[in-house]
Amino acid sequence: SLKRYGNYESVSLTNMDLVLSDAETLEKDIQQYSTISQLGDNINLPHHHKSQAKFAQKASLLYLYQMVYRQTSFSPKTVLAVKDLVKEVEQLFDELQNLSIEESQRSVIFIMPFFLLGVDLISNHKRNWYKEELETLYLTTKKAPLITCVELLEKVWEINATGSIHVDWKAVAQKYELDICLCA
Repeated sequence: SLKRYGNYESVSLTNMDLVLSDAETLEKDIQQYSTISQLGDNINLPHHHKSQAKFAQKASLLYLYQMVYRQTSFSPKTVLAVKDLVKEVEQLFDELQNLSIEESQRSVIFIMPFFLLGVDLISNHKRNWYKEELETLYLTTKKAPLITCVELLEKVWEINATGSIHVDWKAVAQKYELDICLCA
């Protein structure tokens, strides 16, 4: 009723406070544990999986900003998170694209974190670069969800050409039947 009639009486203050409190706690936890050492240096995983895990953990902040806080791509916290993640994704793309063909096709690729970052890219230059990187990664890995990721990003970017509005990408994904998976 809030969306349809503006009926603020239907909003439960207790529930809203709980959601915001939990979101703030989660945000602090994500920021606190954003180093790979907290994820477990002793875990016997290939370096590119550890790099993806670290990237995914940081990208989860964007999920919180997009889905709970419903921030635009220009929101200060979003801009700072994107700035940090763009540096990391450049290194991650290099690392993943330098794997052997066999290793890249056997490896797990974290799709959702790539998507979350893409949603908040603003400039056409960065968006085109990002799309090309994802398509190149698809060519080496043959992970079809990467193409779905690109298709959904294009829909989101079409709706939010300037990055100045919030896009409920889950609704867009549902409308176009483009499901984003965590990994492939």
